[in-house]
Amino acid sequence: MDKDLDLNRRSDRISLSLPIEVLGIGADGQPFDEETRTVLVTRHGGSIILARELEPEAEITVRYHKTHRAARSRVVERSGPFHNGTHYGVEFLDPEMNLWGIHFPTPSEVETAVGRVLLECESCHAQEVACLDGLSLELFQANRQISRACQCSTAMTVWGEVSTGIMTESGDLAGLEIATRVASTAKSRIQGLGETWKVHACIRNGDSREDLVLTGSPTREGVRFFSEHRYGEGEKIEIAIPHQPAGGNVFIPAEIKWTSGEPEDGVTMYGVAYLRRIRKAVRYEAKAELHIGILGVGVRKTGRVVDLSMAGVMMQTSEKLEPGTHVRMGIEVGTDVLRTMAVVRRTLPGVGTAFEFSQMTQRDRQILGRLILQLKIGMRK
Repeated sequence: MDKDLDLNRRSDRISLSLPIEVLGIGADGQPFDEETRTVLVTRHGGSIILARELEPEAEITVRYHKTHRAARSRVVERSGPFHNGTHYGVEFLDPEMNLWGIHFPTPSEVETAVGRVLLECESCHAQEVACLDGLSLELFQANRQISRACQCSTAMTVWGEVSTGIMTESGDLAGLEIATRVASTAKSRIQGLGETWKVHACIRNGDSREDLVLTGSPTREGVRFFSEHRYGEGEKIEIAIPHQPAGGNVFIPAEIKWTSGEPEDGVTMYGVAYLRRIRKAVRYEAKAELHIGILGVGVRKTGRVVDLSMAGVMMQTSEKLEPGTHVRMGIEVGTDVLRTMAVVRRTLPGVGTAFEFSQMTQRDRQILGRLILQLKIGMRK
């Protein structure tokens, strides 16, 4: 399980069963073309089921007909075999490939969230992993949909759950009965804790068992939950808050920090802390005016740097740029000009547009290092 909880994971893992076509050369040296499904999807790959054996590091092609896209991929992990085939972890060879058509959140969005859920716009059918604050989580738990901004409209649109028509292991009526039974058993203890206990979450451990649990009010740092199963202090788990019975659960790594002692009537309370993903680079806020110019296809504008790292920049500009837009960028640093290629990752309303640096010379990287050092020193004053 420790491997599964690698904090350098570049995006969330979504339990989603999507129909795909896989082409390649099997371990027997024979070409194959197999219709199958995903187990998990991520921004940069996923876990898939195959009826045949593949060599380690084998290269295959994964096609997803809904988006009309195909991705050359590499096998990075093997687990199984299971009753439905062997599970393989695959990584796209092109890091810019968005095979699934799902938008994943930026690190800054994740930091402020207490829950994450895969949603679909009912107007244009765009899909994204939405980061929910406390109020949004309560609204979603009550209505199974929320209103949020979408690129297809200037007004707010309704976003609902993404259903594949396949229930998760704990997503059937039996799973809901478990949560009801847990709530009933823990009723007296819940009443004495002085908070709302409504949110259903799904726990996974090293046995890949799914455990539907009852949680209190989650925070950005962690959550408490009641369960009929036993977990040990320090045990690494994955937790999806809130739980989506029809699939599409967004699992994030976490650790059991404490238990309430011996279970009462078969139910134990646990405290969980989320394990934060390790950043590719530390970001530094630009407190002084630091202007930036960008140039691309049909794009020529200037803006102000919000924060900066060795991996990218957040800038404020008067116009919105679409995610995936590639631009050339220049930042004046004293008598030097830092020049780099970059790609738009996300626009955060009221914050700015996030760019990831995609190409930079050694000279420009040295200039960037000096600029970040200046920002770092400025933050200490």
